[in-house]
Amino acid sequence: MQCQICFEDSNEADMVTRLCGSECSAQICRPCLARHLQVSLDRFYAGLLPKLRCPICLTFILREQWASQLGDLATDLSARYESLCAAACSFYSPCCHKANYTHLPNFDEALASTSSEKPQPKADDDDTIDKVDHVLEALLAAQKIPNWRFPELCRDFCAFRQDASSVVTAFLEGVFSVESLEGTMVDAGKVFSKALSRIRDPERRATL
Repeated sequence: MQCQICFEDSNEADMVTRLCGSECSAQICRPCLARHLQVSLDRFYAGLLPKLRCPICLTFILREQWASQLGDLATDLSARYESLCAAACSFYSPCCHKANYTHLPNFDEALASTSSEKPQPKADDDDTIDKVDHVLEALLAAQKIPNWRFPELCRDFCAFRQDASSVVTAFLEGVFSVESLEGTMVDAGKVFSKALSRIRDPERRATL
């Protein structure tokens, strides 16, 4: 197979195909894709979210789409990608001693998993965490809320088919609906932060 960037012939096993989806026409050798991503990441300075594209289709791509095909070549690129996302959500207040503070929640594999096993909360936070978890699960399960599209909007957003404002608006409407239906009040910020922790790609998390 011939790489569409360097035009060198490579073994099929060393080529990256279907980078941005099943209909992607890309045929790129791994070193060329790694160089493309490195050059792309170098264009972003701290404060800008790194939005990477397929070099052939020019479609936005998630980290897992390129990292899964690059193997060891993805290690440094992935770390750079993550650090740029964190930097875009960071600030340093003159009166704050947390120089590395970022608003970006970490991805939580346990929360994203469909497994029934959930991390155990601290005893003194049980009540607050239970309320946050309950509201979030109600939102994701579309319980008791007519015409509820939050889960669908989240999936579309992660696939670059929906804008962030629609997701946030739907989230806020859903939180208020759950609170009204169940007569409970919860910190919407904590619910949203926990929802973000379910999103694997840091750029998508940071955008929201």
